[in-house]
Amino acid sequence: MGYYGSLIDDLGNRVKDFDVAVPANRIIAGRYINRSTIWIYMAHHWEWRQKMGHITLIPNYTTGTCSVTIFNGSNSSAAMTVTFSGATLTSSMEGRFLKVDGEDYWHKIVRVDGSTAYLDSEITRATASGLTFKIWKRFYYLPGEVAAITDFGRWDNRFGRLEYKSFAKLVDTVSDVSDDGTPESFTPFGVDNYEPVYSAGTISIAEDANLVQGVDTVFLGNVLPGDQLVLSANTFTVKRVETDIRLVLNNDSPDVVPSTAYEIRRNLSIGFQFYPNEITDYQTIPYYYQDRIFNMVHETKDRPNLPDDFDDAILTRAEFKIKKDKGDSNWIAIAQLATAELNDLKINFRVVKSRYDTFAPETRGYPGRG
Repeated sequence: MGYYGSLIDDLGNRVKDFDVAVPANRIIAGRYINRSTIWIYMAHHWEWRQKMGHITLIPNYTTGTCSVTIFNGSNSSAAMTVTFSGATLTSSMEGRFLKVDGEDYWHKIVRVDGSTAYLDSEITRATASGLTFKIWKRFYYLPGEVAAITDFGRWDNRFGRLEYKSFAKLVDTVSDVSDDGTPESFTPFGVDNYEPVYSAGTISIAEDANLVQGVDTVFLGNVLPGDQLVLSANTFTVKRVETDIRLVLNNDSPDVVPSTAYEIRRNLSIGFQFYPNEITDYQTIPYYYQDRIFNMVHETKDRPNLPDDFDDAILTRAEFKIKKDKGDSNWIAIAQLATAELNDLKINFRVVKSRYDTFAPETRGYPGRG
C-alpha cells in the first residue's frame, strides 16, 4: 500500500544518485510526490472526489438604526463611516453590503469596529440619524476543500434544483440582483477577499494522530474543511469540524503538539451569489462537489486519496519531473509513460461529471467561465 514514506522510498529507487536516506533529499523527494499526487488527483473527475456539503443562507440584518453623513466632495472619511444604535455588529459582517433608508445604492462594508462600520464608497443621501437599514450577505463562500461544484439542490424536492446563471446573464435578465424571495438560481463569484484567521484559545495534538483538541476554542462556525492549521513546525489541513473543541485533520501529526497557540486560515474559498435572496428566515441549501487533495505529511500514516492502482502513475510523474529538473535526458520518455499511465486510469475508472458544462476545469480552486 502506497503510504507517503514508501512512495518516497520507491522514488529514490527509480532515480539514480539520489539517496532519499539523506534528510535533505528526502524532503525534496516528498515535495515531488506531493506535487505529482495533487496533479493526478485534480487532473480528472475521479469518483473518489465526489462529496456533499451545505450552505445556510442568512436573512438581512435590520435591527437598530444608523447615522450617516452626506458626501460633499471632500469629506470621504465622514461619508464612508456609519454609526449604529441598537444594533450588534460583528466582524462576520465585513464584506457584506449595506443600504440605508432613502438611498438606492448598496455599499460594501470593509471593516466593523464596535458600533461603527466603514464602507468602500460614500453615502450620497442627506445627513441624518435614526435611519433604518439593511445589511445583506450577498456572497457565500464554500470550504477550501471544494474545487468544483457539480450541483446545487434544495431540500424541498417540490422546487427541484437551483439553476446556474452566469453573472452577466443574471444582470441582463433581472432589474435588481438584491430582490427578495426564495432562491431559484446561483452564479459563481470569485474567491473570498475577507478570508478570516481564527486563533482563539490553544490546541494540542497527540503524536501520530489527526485529532486536534482545543481549549477555549469555538471551531463550529469559524473553521471549515480545507482550512489550513498553521503551526511553527508544520501546516495541516482540516478534514472535519466536529465540535467547538474538536477538529479532525487530513494528516496525522508526526510529532506531539503540546498546548500551543495556532492560526487557522481560510484556503481559497469559492464564492457564489444566490437569486433571489432569502431574507425572512435562515435556509439551508445542499450542494455536491469535487474536492481537492492536500499535501501528505506523515510518512507512515498519510497516503493518497486514491486506490493503489494510482501509485505507479504518481511515481512515474514524480520521476519525470525530478529527472527533468536534474537535466536527465531520459525525462521525455518517462513523461510519455506518465501520460500513458494517466490515460489508462481515465479509461478504467469511473468519473463524476459536473451538470454545469459552462464551468471550465478547476483553476486555482474555483470554476471558471466556459
